Amino acid sequence: MVTLVNSDPERGTMLQGRALVRRLRSRGDMCLEKRIGMLAFLAGEFLTLTNRVVMRWIRLVPVGHADVLAARQQGRPLVFVGWHGHNFVNIGAYLKLFGQDSRAVIMVRDDLGGRILAQFARRSKVTVVFLGRDPSSFRWAKGVAKVIHLIENGYDALLAVDGPEGPACQVRPGAALMARRSGAVLIPMVAASNRRMDLVRRWDKHMIPLPGARTVVHFGPLIDPLAQHSLPPKPDELREEIGEALLAGMRQAELCLDSASLSIAKAAERGH
Repeated sequence: MVTLVNSDPERGTMLQGRALVRRLRSRGDMCLEKRIGMLAFLAGEFLTLTNRVVMRWIRLVPVGHADVLAARQQGRPLVFVGWHGHNFVNIGAYLKLFGQDSRAVIMVRDDLGGRILAQFARRSKVTVVFLGRDPSSFRWAKGVAKVIHLIENGYDALLAVDGPEGPACQVRPGAALMARRSGAVLIPMVAASNRRMDLVRRWDKHMIPLPGARTVVHFGPLIDPLAQHSLPPKPDELREEIGEALLAGMRQAELCLDSASLSIAKAAERGH
């Protein structure tokens, strides 16, 4: 019998050291992942509580709400599109106005911010689809395909068209492509508040209404990619139309903070 003996003790020691480093890194990554998960859970719970308190103590004024209900009664899938900086109000308003009898889905990036929003969404009974971190990855494409499938099966999608990281108020192509493929009606949704706090250090200048504030949530004008056109709109054309509708909605929402302008808008809505 021949016994093989390691003829290079230094090499054996080096390999053992590398294996130990890999194990320590793996344990460190697991500990870091647990800490991130706990932080996301706690921050998501705080966001949920804050949103419920704020939405209870503001005066929420929906404008264009009837058009959304009419589109829903037609059985068309709906994709709500807005600015990332209005997420706090838009999601809270959606839950208050439509959440009791609706199924909704959001997409989030798999990072700390996305996990915080996911915890808030799950506590609000909103379905969450994680996209990963790289927009060019297979996981991202698979997540988008899953959201399109859910839209086709009756879910409302809530999309921030300039997310997840900006630039602010510049429409990215995802919502237009998803609406075309799912046959959904696009619902531009923006908010304005007469007493608010803007998180100016964030890229999206996120808006948080203060208690007692009058907060207008403006819906429309609705965009139907399947409307009777000579040719279906191209994705870039649809993307431009979304941006114009959101900017027009912001101007209208700001005007509606004034009581007289709000009365005119409500009267026009009833007449329509």
